[in-house]
Amino acid sequence: MDNRILVTGGCGFIGSHLVDLLLERGYDVVVLDALSFGSDIRNLPEDVVIVGGISGQMITEVPRGRCVLVVGDVSDARLVRKLVDASAGVFHLAAQSHVDRSYGDVLPFVNANVVGAYAVLEALRSAKYRIRCVFVSTDEVYGDVEAGLSKETDALAPRNIYSTLKAGGDLLAQTYAAIFNLDVVIARPANNYGPRQFEEKLIPKIVTALQAGKKIPVYGDGKQLRDWLYVKDTVLALAELFKEGKAGGIYNLGAHQWRTVLDVVQSVGDILGVPWQDRIEQVPDRIRGDRRYALDVSKVATEIGWSSVTPFEAGLRETLSWYGREYVDGKRR
Repeated sequence: MDNRILVTGGCGFIGSHLVDLLLERGYDVVVLDALSFGSDIRNLPEDVVIVGGISGQMITEVPRGRCVLVVGDVSDARLVRKLVDASAGVFHLAAQSHVDRSYGDVLPFVNANVVGAYAVLEALRSAKYRIRCVFVSTDEVYGDVEAGLSKETDALAPRNIYSTLKAGGDLLAQTYAAIFNLDVVIARPANNYGPRQFEEKLIPKIVTALQAGKKIPVYGDGKQLRDWLYVKDTVLALAELFKEGKAGGIYNLGAHQWRTVLDVVQSVGDILGVPWQDRIEQVPDRIRGDRRYALDVSKVATEIGWSSVTPFEAGLRETLSWYGREYVDGKRR
């Protein structure tokens, strides 16, 4: 297993940027991904070795290679155990992540966000060696934060199905770490943005609508406040937590770059040079839609020495440049 790292959800937005970073640092990377909604094999290097398959997930041996993709489901405990046993470390990012879709078919969210967490944790529990795992949660587990900043010691108060199931996995990880003495570090990042983000998310939706001359759907009054964290800053934090985080520790990751939805629409429109004022289409807000997330990031700064370094406008320009290269008529090349 020596230098081999397992990344669940490595074909997704954040996961693929983490894979890039790990490869740059000389690790061999095994990606476990079901290639379901939000995943894209084009996010991985062109020389990736592909094995497995949804209809025949169990593999007799994990092949060697700089980057190997095992096509399979993170809720398959037997497969996950095989991959964990062959790894020197684990980053668990596999999840279903969109609030709106979680109000439709809930089962994929249960399987990925809770059963998948169980499969990873059970594999760590049964492993022959103590294996470090960085377990990626979300700031949404704190629920709506009317004032102040959420600390890692605050109670979790999720308000939608997606965040509730993420909180379930988060709590399960905490409990496994405490009871079974697992080497698990939990990260709770703020709202990520950057290249490769799936089309259902806010910035890609704004870009697509503006370029196509369509309306931009905005929930409610558009004044929901989020902390915008550039994805490359996030994966640097995850790598630092893998090296320096305390076993059983929980770390908020944020940029303290708060913008409302309308602020982001304006920023995208201004950078693209496209009028945006008459493109807003207000639609009913989500049921129990959270108004504000805000994280206290003093713990990660003090213990790990990490802080975000990318100004929002710079990260947004890089993001829009990528979409300009990769997308035609709202579809990826």
